[in-house]
Amino acid sequence: MKPAGMESAKTKPIVGCDFAAKALDSIIAEGLIIVDHEGIIRLYNERAREMFHLDSRSGPGHPPGAAAPGDIVMFATNALGGDDGGMKPEDLSMIGVDPKGIEPGDAVVAIGGLGAPAGTAVWKAGPLRGAMDGLQVESNVGSRAALSVSVDKAKKTLGCSVNGVLFNVQYQISLSHMLLIDLSTLEVKFYQARGYTARKEDARAILRGRQFVGKGPMAPRLEPVGRHILDVHPDSIGIQHVMMVLSGKKAAITGVEYDMNGIPVRCSAKPIVESGSVAGAALVVEDLSELRSISRERDDALISLQLLETNLGYWGSRGLFSKIAGASRSISACIHVAQKAASSFSTVLLMGESGTGKGLFARAIHEYGPRRNGPFIHVNCAAIPSALVESELFGYEEGAFTGARKGGSRGKFEMANGGTIFLDEIADLDPGVQAKLLHVLHERVVYRVGGTSPQAIDARVIAATNRDLRAAVGSGEFRADLYWRLNVIQITVPPVRQRKEDIPALVESLLPIVAARVGRENIRISDDVYRLFYSYDWPGNVREMENVLESACNMVEGDMVTPADLPDYLVGREPWRCDLPPTGEMSASSLKEARERAERRAILDAVKACGGDTVEAIKILDIGRTSFYEKMKKYNLLTDHLPADLPPTDREPPK
Repeated sequence: MKPAGMESAKTKPIVGCDFAAKALDSIIAEGLIIVDHEGIIRLYNERAREMFHLDSRSGPGHPPGAAAPGDIVMFATNALGGDDGGMKPEDLSMIGVDPKGIEPGDAVVAIGGLGAPAGTAVWKAGPLRGAMDGLQVESNVGSRAALSVSVDKAKKTLGCSVNGVLFNVQYQISLSHMLLIDLSTLEVKFYQARGYTARKEDARAILRGRQFVGKGPMAPRLEPVGRHILDVHPDSIGIQHVMMVLSGKKAAITGVEYDMNGIPVRCSAKPIVESGSVAGAALVVEDLSELRSISRERDDALISLQLLETNLGYWGSRGLFSKIAGASRSISACIHVAQKAASSFSTVLLMGESGTGKGLFARAIHEYGPRRNGPFIHVNCAAIPSALVESELFGYEEGAFTGARKGGSRGKFEMANGGTIFLDEIADLDPGVQAKLLHVLHERVVYRVGGTSPQAIDARVIAATNRDLRAAVGSGEFRADLYWRLNVIQITVPPVRQRKEDIPALVESLLPIVAARVGRENIRISDDVYRLFYSYDWPGNVREMENVLESACNMVEGDMVTPADLPDYLVGREPWRCDLPPTGEMSASSLKEARERAERRAILDAVKACGGDTVEAIKILDIGRTSFYEKMKKYNLLTDHLPADLPPTDREPPK
């Protein structure tokens, strides 16, 4: 027997520690963990045990054991890789799940067999966000067992049901849940209970053969005292800092937030000093799960409110349509039709010359509609080599061709799920691809190159072309059945030469952009330049105008663009003729007059086109009713220029 005071350093108790800690255990609300200088746990209070779920005596119980090939595996997680031992999509193949398309962080529910071939399990996966409140799959083992696995986002529950017997667990941030069933007896041989990190019973470890402990009322209680702190709490930043306190490299930790065993906590750690040296450390841990959950719910509520405000803003305003410059009758009519089209899911065909802004219309339709929170995938069909078009659009399986990526690849249609796919220059597709595209639009599924199983798609289709598709159909270059499938809502974007009254608005919207691009500010356009612009036909349309303005901003010496700053092909033509003020620099007032003339003409054209129906004219012009009548009065249009049979109630502004 060793004399008092001669204990080894390894077993030497921390003086006064046990008594003080036991006294505090009855009154402290936080978890208290005390370790010696080697990191061995000397005290672990009841609150800490509850916090990290070190009691496995809940549930009906099962004996210790290990997973075996052929076991039925029921698996659920609300965030793959978050709290399941770092599972990756490819790990799911261990239970017969085909991991293609599953991403880290996805919610996953699956029923499969351990060691079964990929593709034999029943499963669902996807991110839990937006309208997706949960996932559920069901399966039967002959007539002997009814199995169900679910993730309920609203209730924050992971559930497994075996013949009506529920094995449910609640989660705050992230969690995984798994059951193993012996195929021969249909007995539950393992279920996960909270605290599996400390027991090293995460899903990945169990599926890879790690032994699990028994559970239930008679199960032994997990005893952390005497174990190294890294055995109970695997290495994390927080534990690393505790070890630094023990080594004297860090003085203390005060109120720092970490994740320990998948649980968000606030830690404070101070060294226990004895005879001038660090004999151990006291770690006080506060559970932040509920606070984090409340914070996340608050953030979700704020995001939902922000989305609601955004939605109301979009439905009450023009959204990206406001970026389409001009108020002419032709462009206003296009915007009106496009806004109506945005609220539906029908296919839209955008026609028009190159450079008219079909791409801007496509994105505006997407962002103005109910799918604006989904992806917008722009595909330039003319820019993809013909040999790669099919794999780009529909994706491919592993080994489909030489150089195919391992695991295959999603196509553009799959990427656009939940959103919009914009097929630009669609007339350039080969006839073979046209036939497959028709099948996709009709069946709403795609078959990857080299694949045999259909992939469901949910994407709104907008197509665009600068060619006359009807003529292409007549010449046999474009399939008639595909044309009619695409041409549900047709919008023809007018060229600049057909809406020259919009030139001031186009210049006003483009000039600040191109001036900033070249590092110039306060650039203005002279009256003579406007005369040139009005007299020119703009075969390249808005895109050409943007290039001309950018060139001029690079060439101009001062801050006023003159004809000398323009490309030669614009200047060396016939004398310029247009309805503008006399030569000389265009003043701010004369530019205002030009805009007012265009505005007056747009209102007059809209009202006449609607047969005097001012309600419909207001919709086409997309302005407020009060503003409409104010402008009618301003431009003397209330009585002088409206059809004689216009109802009296619409001939006067509202009082």
